[in-house]
Parts: sequence; C-alpha cells; structure tokens
Amino acid sequence: MTEDEIDFVQKLLRRVSEGRLGSAKNGAEQVMAHSLFNGMDWKALYDKKLPAPIIPVVGSRTDFQHLDDGFTGLKPPAILDNSENIETRTHQIFWDFDFSAE
Repeated sequence: MTEDEIDFVQKLLRRVSEGRLGSAKNGAEQVMAHSLFNGMDWKALYDKKLPAPIIPVVGSRTDFQHLDDGFTGLKPPAILDNSENIETRTHQIFWDFDFSAE
C-alpha cells in the first residue's frame, strides 16, 4: 500500500470520533480532500462519466471466482447468531470506539 492509502485507512479507523476522518460536520469534504484523492474529478464521478477501473468477467450472478477463498470459506460471525442479543455482541466488538451523531 502507498503512504496515502495507509494514512487514509488509519485515519478512518481512529477509535475516538473527534480525530476520525469523515466524522465531523463536513465529513464528506474531509474525505474528499484527503491526499489519496488528489486529482480526483469528483464532478465527473458524480455524473458517472469516469470509466470503472476494473470490470471483472463473471459467468453468472453466483460466480464468486474473484472473491478470495479465505473470505468465502469463513464461518458467519457470531453476531449473526440469533441466540445472542445482537446489541450486546456489537457492543463487545466495538466497546472502545466512540460515536457522536451530529
């Protein structure tokens, strides 16, 4: 990964919302202004005038050949288990992240 890509992901994953990229009132503008997107023509993207960078060839709607076996072979996470309270499980996973709805 490039330095810009690493910086972008690290800023998105900050545990405290005040420092997390995109969490402020102007969050979308923060994300769009990140150096990872230097040179991005946001208007052309919005107008769907940019070509797709990758167009995979697929045989059918259920063709998963482009997905990594490490992903498709995973057992569904416990959060999907109906025997456990989803809110409790979600809290256990994200206990040290904070959120503020502005």
